[in-house]
Amino acid sequence: MQTAMTTIPTAPNPARSRARAPWLQLAIAPQAQARLRFAAPGTLERGLLPMEALELISHTQKQGMAVEMVELAGPGDPLATPELTLECVRAIRDRYPGLAITVSTLGLGIGPMLAELVSLGVRINLQVDAVRPGVVAEIFRWIRPQRKTLGMARVAPLLVAEQAKAITACSRADLTLTISTTVYPNHNHEHIEEIARTVADLGATTMVLQPFMPCGIEGEPAGPGSKLLAELTALASRHLSLATAPLYISTPPDGIESGCPAKTATLPKARKGRANVAVLSGNGMDIDLHLGQAIKALIYGPRQDGLTCLLEARNLPEPGTGDSRWQKVAATLDDCFVLLAASVGPKPREILGRSGLALVISGDEVEGSVDMLFGGGKKGRCKNRAQNHPSP
Repeated sequence: MQTAMTTIPTAPNPARSRARAPWLQLAIAPQAQARLRFAAPGTLERGLLPMEALELISHTQKQGMAVEMVELAGPGDPLATPELTLECVRAIRDRYPGLAITVSTLGLGIGPMLAELVSLGVRINLQVDAVRPGVVAEIFRWIRPQRKTLGMARVAPLLVAEQAKAITACSRADLTLTISTTVYPNHNHEHIEEIARTVADLGATTMVLQPFMPCGIEGEPAGPGSKLLAELTALASRHLSLATAPLYISTPPDGIESGCPAKTATLPKARKGRANVAVLSGNGMDIDLHLGQAIKALIYGPRQDGLTCLLEARNLPEPGTGDSRWQKVAATLDDCFVLLAASVGPKPREILGRSGLALVISGDEVEGSVDMLFGGGKKGRCKNRAQNHPSP
C-alpha cells in the first residue's frame, strides 16, 4: 500500500507560519457535502482509509516531526460519512491515546455523532463563511445535506440554520470548538464582523480567519491583502478571541477552505491481470451503494480497440454469508484493480485489500470517476451508458 509523503512546505502561508505547533491533516473524507464557486473542477480523489491514516501518522513521526494535532478533513466532509470518520477517530485514539484530534466540517448532521465525539475527546473546526443565506449563495456552488440536491434558495437558509444548531450543541456539550472563516474579498469580507458577532452569541469563543488562496480558477477573487486581514481581525476580535491559524505539516486538503485540490491517497492503477473497474451503483449514474447492499457490480474496462466501456453488470454473491461473502466478492472481481462504492465496512476492506482489490469510497458520478481512473478519458470512451444495462 502506498502512503503519501509528508513534507513541511518551503514557503508556508504567513498566517500559518506563526503557529506554535504543527498539525498533520489527514484527508479521510471521501464524500463532499458542498462545493465552492471558486473550487477547481472536480476530480476523483481517494480519501485515506483508517489504516492508511494511522500509517501516515507513524510515517510522519518516524521522519522526526512532532505532531501535536491531527486534523480529519477533506477531500470531502467528514460528517458525510459518519461511520468511516468515527472508525478513524477510534483507531487513532486507540493507537495514539494522547494525540489531539480535530474534525474540520461544515457541521451538517453533527447531532447524532456529538455524544461519541465528546467521549472521544474530539475537537471541532467548524467552517462558517456566512451567516446570511444571500452570502452563502455567493460562495457555494451547491450544498447537498444528506446527499439530497436542493435549490440554493432552499439550501442556503438550511446551512445557516444547521450551522447555528451545531454551534449551540457543541457549546452546550462543552466540546472544544473553533470557528474557521475564509475571507473572500468582494463576497464576504464586509460580512466578517457579523459572522463573529453571530457565532459568539451562539456560544462560540474562538475564531480563525483564513485568507482565500487563489488557485487560478476563472472568476475567482483575489486573495485578501495583509491590511484587509488586519482590519477584519480587529473587527472580529470585538466579539470573540482570534486564534492563529496552525502550521500544517502537510499540504492542507481542500475540504472547504481554499478550493485548491487536496493531497489524498494515490489513486490505484490498472495492472497486468487487473485491467477493469468495478462500480456499485443503483441508478447507473452515481456511486451510491454500500457493498453490503449490492447484488451486482458494473464492470468498466478497455475493449480491444482501447476504448473504455461498460462491459457488463456482474452478479455479486448474495448478502448474509459472513466473511465467506467477501472472499467470494474478491474472486468475482479478480479482474478488477479497484472497486468504487459509497461505503465499505472494515472487514470487507481487510479481506478485499488482501486479495489485491483496491477500494475507493466515493459519492461521485460513475462516468467521471471511471474516466479519471483510466487517465481522464485520454484514450476516448465508447458511448454505451450504464442505464442501457441491467440495473444493479
